[in-house]
Amino acid sequence: MASKTVTLDNKFFAFWGMVLAAAAILLGGILGQLNMGLVAKIFNAIGQALILLAIAFPAWNHIGYKNVAWKIIYFVALIAYVVGIVLAAF
Repeated sequence: MASKTVTLDNKFFAFWGMVLAAAAILLGGILGQLNMGLVAKIFNAIGQALILLAIAFPAWNHIGYKNVAWKIIYFVALIAYVVGIVLAAF
């Protein structure tokens, strides 16, 4: 019998990052409506971090072989996104 191997490629991170981010953001929204603000913020921050996971790997795969300017734009956008997540959490 042939065994199936699993590779962790961009599609894996994009799909599962999106699924887990959707669950975390939905749970954060529900908890926010129940006046559980701090817990809701935590779940929203987790969801945003998972969205980062879902887009960072495919985005790097897209620009990885382009010139340095595209890589600089990638890292500036990545840092701006992470700073935005941290500032929104507090």
